[in-house]
Amino acid sequence: MGSCKKVKSLRTLLLERDGFQPGNSLRSLRALRELPYSTSLKIGNLIHLRYLDLSHSSITTLPESICSCWNLQTLKLNNCYSLVSLPKHLRRLRNLRHLNISSCNSLTEMPLKIGELTNLKTLSDFVVGEKNGYGIGELHGLDLRGNLKISDLLP
Repeated sequence: MGSCKKVKSLRTLLLERDGFQPGNSLRSLRALRELPYSTSLKIGNLIHLRYLDLSHSSITTLPESICSCWNLQTLKLNNCYSLVSLPKHLRRLRNLRHLNISSCNSLTEMPLKIGELTNLKTLSDFVVGEKNGYGIGELHGLDLRGNLKISDLLP
């Protein structure tokens, strides 16, 4: 994929789930707006990225560098059974509108102050934490639509 430098204005890249390893070559695709599947999580330079679908992958964590994708609007992580945590500073993704984490059964808590994602319209699941900033009160200021599964809600 050494020829990526020649396609700097590429906006959509569709990758097969098996066999392709883009490595560091995605760094030169700064205009990329849609990345439905990625086996490489080195995406911090993709500031125009709006859509990221890592569904059905075997990732265990997302790198903090994803929080530099300021324009990210949709993050799909459904059926990532091994995913144990989301980036600590996910709240920096101010343009995030859709977060699908359904069937991420290993996820034990949401990122701190997820309620600061005021543009969030779709949130598939919410895992309640015990500490301040991780509770169900974080949902108060959000204008969510559709269904929401709430886990670990204590009586």
